Amino acid sequence: MYKGLVIFLLAFQLQVNGQEQISFQKIDSLSFYQFTNAKWNNLIETKQLAEKNNIDYFYLNLRVGIAYYHKKMFYRAEKYLSKANRQNSLDETTLSYLYYAALENSNYFQMSKIHQDVFGDSTKITKAIGSINFDAGIKISSNSDKAGHLSNFSVGLSHLPLKNLILYQSFTSIHQPNNIWGDGKQLQYYLGSSIKLNSNWKLDVASHFYQYSATIDYHYASSSVKTTPPSFSGDYRIDSTFNQHHLLTGNYSQTGAIIHLGITKYAKIFKFSPFVQLNLEKSTSDITELTWKEVKEEKFRPNSMTIKTIENKDSIKKDVYVPSSNKIVLGTSIVYSLPYFNEKFSIGLNIYQPIGKGKVKGTISPFLTMRMGKSSLFMSYFYKNNFALAEFNATVLINTYDVIHNRINAQWSLPINRKNTIGLLYQWEDKTDSFSYSRYQSNMFLVSYYLKF
Repeated sequence: MYKGLVIFLLAFQLQVNGQEQISFQKIDSLSFYQFTNAKWNNLIETKQLAEKNNIDYFYLNLRVGIAYYHKKMFYRAEKYLSKANRQNSLDETTLSYLYYAALENSNYFQMSKIHQDVFGDSTKITKAIGSINFDAGIKISSNSDKAGHLSNFSVGLSHLPLKNLILYQSFTSIHQPNNIWGDGKQLQYYLGSSIKLNSNWKLDVASHFYQYSATIDYHYASSSVKTTPPSFSGDYRIDSTFNQHHLLTGNYSQTGAIIHLGITKYAKIFKFSPFVQLNLEKSTSDITELTWKEVKEEKFRPNSMTIKTIENKDSIKKDVYVPSSNKIVLGTSIVYSLPYFNEKFSIGLNIYQPIGKGKVKGTISPFLTMRMGKSSLFMSYFYKNNFALAEFNATVLINTYDVIHNRINAQWSLPINRKNTIGLLYQWEDKTDSFSYSRYQSNMFLVSYYLKF
């Protein structure tokens, strides 16, 4: 009790004399007491006071790093633990806390660097397979007469073959039958890498390959009405309805890849990632369009019956040309983890601008990550014109030329333990189909399972 009273009086003296020079001994005694009694908020305040008085040493950085770790403020925990590690690279407590803080921040470069020192094995990498994830979902159309329901399944693997290299690959299968224009299927393979250049910069190189195939069976018609008045008294008045019919049939396939090259400036709570994407595609089409005109005439004369005739005009058959998208997209991604609210929020912005002959409006997509206890919520808003792109280091492929008017994503993740995480994604989308020009909305539900090795 006497010791606690002394520490209390010391803390009170530090607050009263906050403008005076504070000694190393006072800071060390107070921070040690606060650390051993898990007074994390008071310890952080003591660290701030020490910084004002140019007091900086290993044990203080270790203590405050552990304080932030227990408050689940992992970015700042890693910051001070990294500083403590530079001051004493052999301390096992620092290495252990730093490893798991980096794990919470998904900083695999830091993990691989100290993995051998933490676990005592001879390897310089965490695992040949770092994680595996499974995703399965369905997109329910609001108008099944225009667009069928879409099913989606994917599996992904992450690797850490070298301490400065992270690899991630995934395979995805998408099927959307019963569209107004026919059926569509797509297979995707993604291979991405992050290469650490130094402590502040990394290089992002990725390729998202795809094979899209569609069976087209689409009929639509346009109509117009024309009235021919009688040329003399007692003659017929003729009302003509012209129906222009279009029948498109055949198969369409598109093989291609979006190549992503970017560089990231990484500063703990801030990331800035300019990038360029190149869309390489080759399409094959044997779609033919058969058109014919149907004329319906109604003849009217005073005191006479209506005479109706229907005439079919000659049909015309031609091949259908499917235009390609802009080849180059420039963009940047900005992420900022707010240092307030106990690091529960991070905000970001993705910017995409297609480059080509025709002027196409780009895309600005904001997103937000919010931590709620053990779980986290990721939300984003997105829209685009008729160009292809890939989001988030090209992991999310959008090679369709549909116009997406609005898309809202909400993704919830819950870690069951350090190795197992489950997730649920909800997406609402409002778009216009690039082939049939039909506009419809959809609701997507996707469940995921993530396993760390």
